[in-house]
Parts: sequence; structure tokens; C-alpha cells
Amino acid sequence: MDLRMMAVLVLATPLWAYLDLLTATGELWRTTDGVNWTRTAQLGFTDPVGYLPGPAAYVLTRDGVLLSSSSGGATWSAVKNYTFSDGVALRKDPGSGYYFALTASGKVYRDTTPTGLVPVAQLPGLDFVDLGVKGGLPSALFALTASGEVFRSTDNGSTWRLVGQTGFPDMRAITVKQDTLYALTYQGDVLRSVDTGKTWVGWTTLSQVG
Repeated sequence: MDLRMMAVLVLATPLWAYLDLLTATGELWRTTDGVNWTRTAQLGFTDPVGYLPGPAAYVLTRDGVLLSSSSGGATWSAVKNYTFSDGVALRKDPGSGYYFALTASGKVYRDTTPTGLVPVAQLPGLDFVDLGVKGGLPSALFALTASGEVFRSTDNGSTWRLVGQTGFPDMRAITVKQDTLYALTYQGDVLRSVDTGKTWVGWTTLSQVG
């Protein structure tokens, strides 16, 4: 397995169960110990940008193809083909129950099911890379651009405002852990914000990225 081919899509069910990893070529790998990996499936589609594990698992590709699996990830089938060709994220807010998708051109999609996503907002910009979800009450969404702009929504993606700038021009990913935001650059710098994305500080650096 060539680590250079891996997409930044490592997602976990509880750590005592297993970790799943999707590669840019559409291979799904699984481990129960973090050391030994087994290829579980070949999706048949490349460039996955979002993965929601579970009894009914979903994968979204950059070209807007939504895949579903009800076999624990062993087999996949296309269940929806959205019209966009620049998808960057598929997320679920456990608080509201909504599913969200984001495109690189800033279009936000939302629905109560991953197969019914419809546009609900258009963000300014053409270089969005990821969408972070803060569940709980209140819930919030965070959209990140490659140039480091951070936008926030507190009404389930309907309206957004610019809240901060990471200070790095090569952003790749954003995630939320409780009340702390973390963002990753292509060079491996991990940034942290504790004030809902307004200010960012360096937290750590990964030694191998790409």
C-alpha cells in the first residue's frame, strides 16, 4: 500500500472496534489495531472526499457520486449522482441530524438524508477544502478555504460569516473536537483555535504528509 496515495480521509468508529481508511484510488482499508491493515473493498470510483461509516455507510466522490454500503463496507453501489464536480466534504451533524456536503466553489448542500441533498447556501470563494461540524447545543459548521479563511454557520448552513484566518496559504482539512477546532496544512502544520475559529496558533507538526 503506497502511503502517498492515501486521501486525508481516515475516519474511525470507536477505537476499540476498527479504523477505516480510504485511498484516493477508491480502496477501503481497515485495521483493528492500527498496525495491520486489510483491504476491505474497491469502491470502483476514485477521489472520495467524504466517508460516513455505519450500518448504512456512505461515500461521496469529488465528481458528486454518492455510494452506499449495507454490508459493512464490503460492497458498494452508486445511489445518487449529484450535478457538482468539485465536492470536498460530506458530513453529518449528530446534533441536528442533518447531512451536509460542500463543494470547492463554496456551495453548501443539506438534507435529513444523504441522498436528498439540496443547495442551501453559496459561500464566497473558489478554493474551499473542508467542512467541520461541531455537534451538540449549539451546533455549528465551519468551512475552510485553501487560503486559510474560516467561515462559520450557526443555523444549519443557511447563513455564513467570515470569522477568522489561519495565516497559512495551503490549508487541507478542518475538524472539531468539543469546543476546539483543529486545521491541517499540506505541509503538515496542525493549527488550533479555542475561540470558534477567530484566532489560530500552531499546535504541532506532522513529520510526513503529502
